[in-house]
Amino acid sequence: MQSFRTPFQILPTKGYVSVLEGEPGIGKTSLALASTINSGKVKYISYNEPENSLIDKAKRVMHRQPENLEVLHMLSGSKNVFSEIINSMDEGKIVILDSVDAFLWEEGEQKPERTLLQLIYESVKIRNGSLVLINEGTSNLSNVIKFVADSYIKLESVKLLGLSARKITVLKDRDYPASPYPYYYTFYDGLQILNASYFLDLDNLTQKKVKPWERPFGKKKHNERTGTFRICY
Repeated sequence: MQSFRTPFQILPTKGYVSVLEGEPGIGKTSLALASTINSGKVKYISYNEPENSLIDKAKRVMHRQPENLEVLHMLSGSKNVFSEIINSMDEGKIVILDSVDAFLWEEGEQKPERTLLQLIYESVKIRNGSLVLINEGTSNLSNVIKFVADSYIKLESVKLLGLSARKITVLKDRDYPASPYPYYYTFYDGLQILNASYFLDLDNLTQKKVKPWERPFGKKKHNERTGTFRICY
């Protein structure tokens, strides 16, 4: 039986440029932090959320103080972001850029957007670094980013087992086969993360046809009545 990599395994991959795409508030930041912060030092470059908010999110997914997280909250014109990305990778840090749309809008005044993307991609490859691009999909180059990136992961809202849930689909994992099965997570009765075992209509999905998604942290509690698991922080 063929095995597929989960987002936790994909996002910290050395030599990878990864794209996380989804609407605001869907959980891109939490997924990016949860997937990278136990894999080494992380540099989070944020055009949106302030440092204290990101640290609080990291504490929730780690259940401890994120000592290996460094946040750069961007103020217009205050830093050269391209240099920050390069320097951070030279220091062996995983870089999360939130968002690539804001970066291209601001830096695009100095260089063409396509040139910036090419420079970033080549820099990651040369340094064997890990770069996660959070994409809101507002840039004209959104489709180009998907094709250039080594991995492309999409998050969206769905209904699962009658509950409001979030769906994670790995659409691309360049050096490995991408899973044809989506992942789901919901905040109903605590954070529950499920991995669909078959191609199924969500309306007909039952607890017997899903299994827990392995997490690098958090304690799992089994619910004998429903057959599902809770991840407790």
